Amino acid sequence: MQIRLYARGLAAVGEQVCSGSIAFLEDTNVIPVQVSEEMLTKAEQDAEKLISGIMNREFSACPWDQCKACDYVRICRFV
Repeated sequence: MQIRLYARGLAAVGEQVCSGSIAFLEDTNVIPVQVSEEMLTKAEQDAEKLISGIMNREFSACPWDQCKACDYVRICRFV
């Protein structure tokens, strides 16, 4: 979603975005990210929904394996 939101932001200031990708520096792997209008609109809608939930304090913890690597693991009551 992050790459698509960056693409949406660039489009908002007049920059044309025709492709996107995520580059993993450790293994030099590059994964393409679709930046079609449909995908950008969905990313924007998803972000608005998440932000609205956060602003209204409507979110719940979803602990999973990655939580062990989180900077807040020592103080999080959900891990």
